[in-house]
Amino acid sequence: MDDDPQQALRALWPRLRELAPEPVHDEDDYVERLAFQKVAFEVQFIVRHAGTKPDEVVNGWDEHFVVLVRENGRAGSRIKKNNSLEGRIELRRQELFAAGSPIVVPPAEPTGLAVSPAAVATAVKAALPPEGNRTRLSKALQDFLNWREGDDGDRRAENDVSPVIQFAVDLWNDPCIGDIGPDQLVALKSALPEIPTPTGFDQNQRSLFQRWSIANENDYIMCAMAAPSNSSECPHPPWKRYRTA
Repeated sequence: MDDDPQQALRALWPRLRELAPEPVHDEDDYVERLAFQKVAFEVQFIVRHAGTKPDEVVNGWDEHFVVLVRENGRAGSRIKKNNSLEGRIELRRQELFAAGSPIVVPPAEPTGLAVSPAAVATAVKAALPPEGNRTRLSKALQDFLNWREGDDGDRRAENDVSPVIQFAVDLWNDPCIGDIGPDQLVALKSALPEIPTPTGFDQNQRSLFQRWSIANENDYIMCAMAAPSNSSECPHPPWKRYRTA
């Protein structure tokens, strides 16, 4: 190659003309093409350094070499991405989709107490331990949180389902699973809308059951909105309006 770089360029031309219009098929193909690109670059550099343009030696060299470099660059970026963790996940997702497997879409993060009694029952059943119906609801809750931590990788369920199930534990005096019936679910459904917002409560009165208990013990109901402080219609904070007969 050092003795006659122009002849080396001509020798490489058939392979360049073959590779340039073809896409990269896989990683092995990419390695082969990239190795050829480096050799071809060295040869054309020597030719240029000698004062001759590659196209003057082989007509069409420059155009084909640019196409090769661009395709190799595109393929290299794709392969690098696919070998990353995110890329491997995406490839696996595509494989599952192609195989017809269901794609699980995670639920949206809850914005409030939009957890129904039915959701509570579902969560309890999901975490029901081997001893079954004689398990206390509080233990089922803890088992459920542990199960979700292993599934989610964090404790997000403590801010998701946990507050409402804990409210049910306190409201029902921590019953066994087998003792929970329609009456308890009706009571829970009635109690949930009566829980005041945390506004106006002390830090040690923030649990759902504490707020509900204080509201019921003092016969409070929630106001739709806070009235002005000088209003005679509602002199109490928005969660402290008294029930009227």
